[in-house]
Amino acid sequence: MVPAPKVTGTGRRTSRKILRLHTQPKNEIFGTMRYACSNIEGGKEAFVDYLRIAANAKSEVAARFVAKWDSLSPSEQEACSLDDVAESMELSVPNLIGTAVSVMARMSHDTSKMLASLAQPRVVEALIDSASAHGKVAAQDRKTFLTATGFLPSKQGMNVKVAVNQQNNNNRDDNSGNPKFENVINTTARVLQGDDE
Repeated sequence: MVPAPKVTGTGRRTSRKILRLHTQPKNEIFGTMRYACSNIEGGKEAFVDYLRIAANAKSEVAARFVAKWDSLSPSEQEACSLDDVAESMELSVPNLIGTAVSVMARMSHDTSKMLASLAQPRVVEALIDSASAHGKVAAQDRKTFLTATGFLPSKQGMNVKVAVNQQNNNNRDDNSGNPKFENVINTTARVLQGDDE
C-alpha cells in the first residue's frame, strides 16, 4: 500500500482525500509527480528545481507551478505532495512531468557532451596508439579512427560519394594520371581488414 501523506493542521486536505490516496493500489501511482520524485536523486526538491529551470526558460505551466510552490511555507511544502499542488491549481500533472523530464534530458545530454569532450583527447590518444599496432584489433581501431576523423567516409556517406564519383567519372575522360576511385577504395578496404599487413 502507498503510505499515507503527512497531514498538517492547516486543514487543506480532507480526510476523504487522504483515505483515497492511502488506499490507491501501487500500480496507480505511476504517472504521478510523487512517483517521479521517488526515482530521482534529490527527490521533491530536485524535481521542483527542474521545473524552476523550465520556468526560467519561459514554460508558463512550470512558472505557475513554481510560483505557487514558492508561496508555500517550508512546513507546507514538506506536508503536501506536488500532485496536490498541481491539482489545486488545475494544472496537468503529465504536462508538468513532461516539462521536468525535458529539462532533465537536455541537462543530461549537455553533461554527456561535456564529459565526452573532456575525455576525447585521452580516448583519441589511446586509439592512435592501438591503431598504430599490427593485427586485427589494430585494423579495426584504424578503421574507427579514420572514419571518426573524416579520412574515411561512414557507410552511409561512402555509398553517396561512390555514386557521385562514379557519375563524375562516367561523364569525363580521366587522363589526369590519378588512380581510379574504385582502386583507392579497394586498397583502403584491404588495409582496414588487415589483408595488406
